[in-house]
Amino acid sequence: MPLYKYMISSCLICTIQPCFAAALEQSGQSLQFFFENDNYAEIFHAVLVPDVKAEIKRHADLDNANIQDFSTGDLAQQDQFSGAAIKLQIHPKISLGMIYDQPFATHASYQYQAQINDGELYTEAANIQFNSQNLTGLIGYQPSQNWTLYSGLSYQQFQGRVFLKGKNYSIFDGYHTEFNSDHAWGWLAGISYQLPQYAFRTALTYRSKITHKNQTDESLDTGISLNPITTISTPKSINLDIQTGLSKTNLLYASLRWVNWKAFEVQPPQIQSFVNLYLSDLPEFEKIKMIRYEQDQWSGKLGIAHQWNPRWVNALELLWDSGLDNSATTLNPTDGHLGYGLANLYKLNNKIDISTAVYYLDFNKPRIEQNEEIMSQVLAITNVKDNSAWLFALKFGYHF
Repeated sequence: MPLYKYMISSCLICTIQPCFAAALEQSGQSLQFFFENDNYAEIFHAVLVPDVKAEIKRHADLDNANIQDFSTGDLAQQDQFSGAAIKLQIHPKISLGMIYDQPFATHASYQYQAQINDGELYTEAANIQFNSQNLTGLIGYQPSQNWTLYSGLSYQQFQGRVFLKGKNYSIFDGYHTEFNSDHAWGWLAGISYQLPQYAFRTALTYRSKITHKNQTDESLDTGISLNPITTISTPKSINLDIQTGLSKTNLLYASLRWVNWKAFEVQPPQIQSFVNLYLSDLPEFEKIKMIRYEQDQWSGKLGIAHQWNPRWVNALELLWDSGLDNSATTLNPTDGHLGYGLANLYKLNNKIDISTAVYYLDFNKPRIEQNEEIMSQVLAITNVKDNSAWLFALKFGYHF
């Protein structure tokens, strides 16, 4: 079957989205499955293997002890995420869909130890984890062959934890907080225009922010412990996807995504109360936030697919992420990336497709804050390295 006909109703690998983008971005929240012909289901799994390192800030005790190695080791841990989706064509003009994914997550940790004066052991450590799970239901209406309108609701779970240890974390040495799991609702809406005879389709999708109220267990080595509520809103976003046939065997596709990370903030109530105690001595802490981002995120992908025969399709992809313009922190050891990918689709039979992909991500270095009196976030590191990551993905699609 020629590619220009096949692509409209197939699960090309371009629906697998690279993770480890800016902020807590992970899945890309693609809805490409919803545009498959007739009934369709898929499951997918991705594994991220990062190589992300930095150094702790030098401390007088370490300099005096003639310490030379300040490396954090691996800051980002190997991670993986999965998802599944199903689309049902219940009427020629009406379709239903559901997708499970994990859109926002991160896991950054390190433990640094060095022997200093008089046998004293200097220890610095951090463990920052956030994760989410989304279940999104969709309904679509196709008033004509060319147009599709769709909308839906998302039910999202969000939780996290932060642990900080060491003199470089200043007054937050020994800080530990748990953001207990919270569930909340959001919504989405979109519109798609397609010309099946040319394998042309474009889709624009808006997702609302989802506001969580996480019960928060905070503690410090000083013994302070409270159970307040922290309000955390996962960000609103817009996805634009487009594809067009170039010939019977070649297809060009692209995507652009905007995420409102500038409006995202994590600030447990006790953090601000604790900071207020020290403002007379440390006025530079007045605007400190546990987590905040300087800019919104933009990310994009450009790919070209070629069909070698009725069963095999290969694609080359170029990836880009703008970053957030944050200075280097434990949670922000990179600031955007360029990536390259090779994707493959094998049509096992008329019903089953198997897709695989491998991506290489080359991360940009975040800026190093020169004025150490300025501390806009709690989580500070320095001397980031030339960091990168590999991403491996697998997807099974079933048409029925």
